[in-house]
Amino acid sequence: MLFPRTRRRSTNTKGFTLIELMAVIAIISILAIMLLPALSRAQQKARGMECVNNLRQLYLANSMFADENNGRYVSAAPDIAEPGGGLKRWHGKRKSLDHEFDSQAGPLAEYLSFGIVKTCPIFVEFKDNEHAGNAFESGTGGYGYNAVYIGGTPYSNDFPQSNRIATLNTRVHNPAYT
Repeated sequence: MLFPRTRRRSTNTKGFTLIELMAVIAIISILAIMLLPALSRAQQKARGMECVNNLRQLYLANSMFADENNGRYVSAAPDIAEPGGGLKRWHGKRKSLDHEFDSQAGPLAEYLSFGIVKTCPIFVEFKDNEHAGNAFESGTGGYGYNAVYIGGTPYSNDFPQSNRIATLNTRVHNPAYT
């Protein structure tokens, strides 16, 4: 054989054209854009669930506190009416009004994992917003605690005693609805 046979390329096979490739990329991009809001909603829902779980942990800690303290929940702000007060809260203590609260020194610390009130992830976004103003004391995790109904007894005690004595757990008939 003097002349070896060479394979000829078939003219029927061809690769992607640039237009076809761009169309596929455009379709994938559109699908990704449609999926992003769903992922964002799922992430926000997960953050909300973490906040709900933190509230559950706070309720359990407060219930255990009440079990060991004659059925009384933790007081919201026991020293708020005293001269030089404002150093003790349900979520911690501080050395002076110029210091931040130390959650590990608070009355619920021994009942909480790591001894602190965990911060709600949604609150972190709120707190970091420069336009929101830091409306909550540090250490609360972003959660409020009712000094009138649970953390105090203004309905049965005179001021300032009402700040020192919290509600009895037997007065809360449906804790899940508070």
